Amino acid sequence: MSVHHPYDDTLARYAAGRLGAGPSLVVATHLHGCAECRARVRMFEAVGGALIEEAPVAAVRPGLFAETLRLIE
Repeated sequence: MSVHHPYDDTLARYAAGRLGAGPSLVVATHLHGCAECRARVRMFEAVGGALIEEAPVAAVRPGLFAETLRLIE
């Protein structure tokens, strides 16, 4: 097990999917062998999920999804 752990902000960005590919690979490799950091990532994921559940629903105008698909094409 590594004695050097990622900082909490790095683990939080990893949990949110906001970490770049290289750093994400390093964190994932560390998590494979570190139960302490895996638990911290699970906690950040739970907090993120709770925030999403409590967020107000955004009003979206009719036809926005179809318009977005047209722009993508």
